[in-house]
Amino acid sequence: MNDRETFDRIKRVLKGQDLAVLSTIGKRYPYQNIVSFSVSRDFKHIFFATSRATVKYANIKRCPRVSMFVDNRTNSELDLLEAVGVTAIGDAQEVRSGALKLKLSSYIRRHPHLKGFADSPGVSLFSIRVRAYFVVTRFQEVSEVKF
Repeated sequence: MNDRETFDRIKRVLKGQDLAVLSTIGKRYPYQNIVSFSVSRDFKHIFFATSRATVKYANIKRCPRVSMFVDNRTNSELDLLEAVGVTAIGDAQEVRSGALKLKLSSYIRRHPHLKGFADSPGVSLFSIRVRAYFVVTRFQEVSEVKF
C-alpha cells in the first residue's frame, strides 16, 4: 500500500468514528479511556476534552506521550480481515486560551451533544501533536505515515 492509500484509510477511519481509545502512561502501567475526538484538517492534531479531575489528565501532565486507537470494526467475523485499525502516537498538551476558542468550536461542531461538558470550567481541551499513524489491515498488514 502506498502512502496516499494509507493516508486515505486514516482519513476514512478517523472521519467515520466518533470515539477512540486514549492510552496514557500511568504511574506503573498504561492507562486507557474511551474519548470523543476531532481532528485538524491536515490530520496532524487530534483533539479531545477531559475533566481536570481525572487520572488521564494527571497522567498527561506527568508524561505527555500518548497513543490513540480508532477502528472501524462492526463485531462481525469478517472484522479480522476487513476492519482497519489506526493508532496515532504523539504528544498531548492542553490547548491554551489563544487557540482554545477555535479548536473548541471545531470539537463541539463534531460533538454538539458534549457542548455543556466541553464548556465547563473544570474541563480542558487537549491537542495531540501526531508524530505517526500506524494502520493495520487484514489483521497483520501494517503501514506507517510519519509527520
